[in-house]
Amino acid sequence: MLCTTKRLLSTLSELENIDPCVYKIAHKNHPVTIWCRASHANFVWTLDLIDAMHTEWKYRYGHPQSKQHKSYIVAQYLRNNIPDAARFEKIQQTGIITPFALAMPDECKVRFGSNDSAESSSRKRVLLPTGTSNGENSFDAVASYRKYYLSEQKRRIAKWGKKRGMPAWYAKGLELSQSQSKKHKQQIKFKILS
Repeated sequence: MLCTTKRLLSTLSELENIDPCVYKIAHKNHPVTIWCRASHANFVWTLDLIDAMHTEWKYRYGHPQSKQHKSYIVAQYLRNNIPDAARFEKIQQTGIITPFALAMPDECKVRFGSNDSAESSSRKRVLLPTGTSNGENSFDAVASYRKYYLSEQKRRIAKWGKKRGMPAWYAKGLELSQSQSKKHKQQIKFKILS
């Protein structure tokens, strides 16, 4: 994930030929890549995400604080050479983050204010600009990605280890999904027997 996220940042044409340490362009038209190059703030947010993932990588694999992943070294180069805000595609000023891209099937997208939305959670949390817009729809990126990773296709690849257990939100989502599945099977069985 660290390598992939770093590669998303290497799509600004200005970065392509700067230095051989910057990887070749990958996934140029992926929704998240387009989001990364839409604004200066998006680019910086992604660099901050890389910092957090690098810290997590060192923790999970027991690396010393001094060890640096090769992709992280490249990301630090990018942080030191962030293009001017005017070079970004959508917003040519600093400090404005655009709504996050949702690269997932529409059925996984959760509207703000729905029962699945993270904003409807009873626990207090800092609200970041996690929404995305599509016409009149406003989606909760955190809740949408959680729903996506709880989908059947993503559940098959989900595994935990390396000093981290299953996140509480995932366990709760699985439990809810299984109870809904049982209810649905019981309804079908009842209809067949009726």
